[in-house]
Amino acid sequence: ASSPTVAIVGDMTVYAVANFVDYGNYNGIIGKTAANLPASYDFYLVQGSGTPRFYRGDGGGANGQVSGTESPAVGAPHIISVVMGDTTVSHYLDAQPNGTGTLDTVLADVGTSLFIGSREDLVTQMKGDFAEIMIFSTALTDADRQSIDSYLGAKYGLATAGPIRLSITRSGTQVTISWPITPGTDVLEGTASLPATSWNSAGPITQSNGMNSVTVTTSGTAQFFRVRKT
Repeated sequence: ASSPTVAIVGDMTVYAVANFVDYGNYNGIIGKTAANLPASYDFYLVQGSGTPRFYRGDGGGANGQVSGTESPAVGAPHIISVVMGDTTVSHYLDAQPNGTGTLDTVLADVGTSLFIGSREDLVTQMKGDFAEIMIFSTALTDADRQSIDSYLGAKYGLATAGPIRLSITRSGTQVTISWPITPGTDVLEGTASLPATSWNSAGPITQSNGMNSVTVTTSGTAQFFRVRKT
């Protein structure tokens, strides 16, 4: 049933840990709607493509939507989240950015129930499993999101970091290897040749301006590096 804590007509954030079977139909996550119109929110995956869509409005003629860019792979659990602050909507998939847009419309709650896995008219029906859903009546900060992503990733054994891209600069025999700071603890390891028989710590990590970095001295022979989560 409706309650003041879920009758959100402003900034909000939604998290879901879910495993989808297929995208033959619309997969509902949560919806507070008047029939098939948001009042003031409806969060689901689009039929066919499986891309997340955040739909908001007043239960009548005022509504708007912002969709994500990538769909979660079926048959595996994922962390799906969306943040709306003012008129900016940002989608995330497994803690990585998954599309943004602007949603500027009238928001109103008409007292209908909050549906999990569907909406009031029961057309969008989740096909799969939910492990956890979180709803916040605020636009979470990046730091808050990272904390929740890390928590959910550890709780359900999910990866919350995309491919790590290393940036390498050289000055004489000094080589600095840098990469973005992400939730968790990183170790940079090196080896002299591939395939490697062993990997060793390349040195202590320093952090500045959102980046990890390690500076090493090369000996002129080939060296290879990798980042490993501990």
